[in-house]
Amino acid sequence: MSITCVEMRIQLAAENARFMLTLTADPGNVWRYNLSEASHNARNSRVAFGRVIAPDYCAATRQIANVLGQGYEPGTVERGLFDMMVTEPPIRCSVDQF
Repeated sequence: MSITCVEMRIQLAAENARFMLTLTADPGNVWRYNLSEASHNARNSRVAFGRVIAPDYCAATRQIANVLGQGYEPGTVERGLFDMMVTEPPIRCSVDQF
């Protein structure tokens, strides 16, 4: 039996910063990502998008968070959210845990 992750959504929130990160797997270890700023009273607005090459979603998540974090000043809440994702992935990377 094999399990394939096709799409993954991660919600990031702290203080007034709220983001939705969507990762989609493509053939050849390519992961597309879309980062939207979440809002309660309006449609989410896209902040960033792109692609990375990574062997699995955990590696992709770390690479994407590293890239996205560079767009924010050190010490800001937004930068802290992405820095946390680089060091502590939001979901356990082992399928055994589910």
